[in-house]
Amino acid sequence: VSTHRVLIVESAGQQFAIPAAALQGLIRVSIGQIETVEGRSVATVGERPVPIASLAGLVGLGDVAVKAEGSCLPVAVLKSPGGGVGIAVDGFVTEIEAVVKSLRGGAERVKTFGGAILTDDGSVVLVLDPGEIIERFRTVKSGSVVRAEKALLPKQTPTILVADDSVTTRTLEKSILEAHGYQVALAVDGEEALHMLRSEPMDLAIVDLQMPRLDGFQLIEQMKKDPRLAKMPVIIVSSLESREEKERGLALGADAYIIKRKFDHKGLLEAIGQIL
Repeated sequence: VSTHRVLIVESAGQQFAIPAAALQGLIRVSIGQIETVEGRSVATVGERPVPIASLAGLVGLGDVAVKAEGSCLPVAVLKSPGGGVGIAVDGFVTEIEAVVKSLRGGAERVKTFGGAILTDDGSVVLVLDPGEIIERFRTVKSGSVVRAEKALLPKQTPTILVADDSVTTRTLEKSILEAHGYQVALAVDGEEALHMLRSEPMDLAIVDLQMPRLDGFQLIEQMKKDPRLAKMPVIIVSSLESREEKERGLALGADAYIIKRKFDHKGLLEAIGQIL
């Protein structure tokens, strides 16, 4: 029984501990950086090539894809006389001080592990034997070509700004949009809308043209001059029906023009769906 500082990592749904003294460093490697050289995955870190293998393959869990964190793989680099070797894992969990106990009941014959620890929640976590892992790194083919599996990112709910001085129109559009899963922010005129667009993240703006302080035309003009807002989609919903006004709005950069007299919530939702 001895106390060691260990890094707990996750691989193939299981947790393992790596002695901190065996670590050269922790890195996150972009999937695009990983190449296959002579049947082994290699990533260039700085100016130095680092061979990488999946922990799951090294401990006998099979050729399981490593789950990427966004577009990067968490890699624990072990110290090695011939240069560091990278162990790709699904995630770094925590670093703790723990009592490492010897394995019993035949488990001690599994050379990959040098002991076990008991975590605060009562879980038993096997501690890797760094020397044996490095040896297996050089001799075992399983996991030597790292397969990455990108994690599905949670779908973000788009936020839409509705700018209209009519409380009836704002309320109607807000209820329609929220009923179809959008987040909605409201502005009572163009000046307030411009301030909100510059200070809060939005995905699309629905703009009336006849508003006090800053009308819809001026608002769109200001948006297109601002590099942060220039590419934001804009839908005009206005009671102005003339061809000249519609052409002006679209020429300023609006993506769609809906006339209030002909307002149909399906048309609005279809326009939003096509744009987003």
